[in-house]
Amino acid sequence: MWTLISSGFLSIEMPRQRPTLLLQTRKKDKDMRTLLLGVLAVLLFCGLLQRGLFAHQKTPTTHRSATSRPATSRPVNSSSATSKPTSRPQRTRQQVNIILKQVAAIHGAPGPFAVAGYRMGMYAKRHFGLAYGGWHLLVSHYTPPKVQYSCLADGLQAATGTSPGKMNLRMHFVKLAHMRTVITHRKSGVSLIFRLRQDFLKTYLNTPRKDLKRAGGLVARLPYTNIFDVHVRP
Repeated sequence: MWTLISSGFLSIEMPRQRPTLLLQTRKKDKDMRTLLLGVLAVLLFCGLLQRGLFAHQKTPTTHRSATSRPATSRPVNSSSATSKPTSRPQRTRQQVNIILKQVAAIHGAPGPFAVAGYRMGMYAKRHFGLAYGGWHLLVSHYTPPKVQYSCLADGLQAATGTSPGKMNLRMHFVKLAHMRTVITHRKSGVSLIFRLRQDFLKTYLNTPRKDLKRAGGLVARLPYTNIFDVHVRP
């Protein structure tokens, strides 16, 4: 559309689109500002999100470095890793007296060898997760036909509740070199094979009768690793 402007002798026809172009320019400027604000908002959001993710990742790393120890700072004890029942802390006098009383109820005197048999029986019960008595265990004691070595059988009876009368505690006479105690879990068929340690035999063999109870109390307090070696037979 054109409009006619007349001034004296001059008449000029001017276009009427200028206001329309101005509006379009303003609209484009507004759209551009909106677009820029949107881009800034997106960039700000991405920055906050990235900062939050990095903070989340750093927190566990800091926690691990504060609490974890180097792998070489403490050696692994192989015996504690392979043995199911671990060596217990030193027993109280009351606990020792209970052990000696239970052994004496079967054996008469709580000597070191009878108490050693008791410790074997207690180890087996902890290993298999059993309580006293029952018919879950079969105990076979291979021993020379000589007192002291045979005394282990009474300690085994005191700890496990097995007995010759139940026919789940059996003695087999062998030479000293073949002495051992085998405790078998009937249901699983797994056996524990015990052998007295040589240093134990040297220390407590032929203990005088008057010192039997005192020696038995010492054996009750010893770590089992100082009394016997044990192996699992599937």
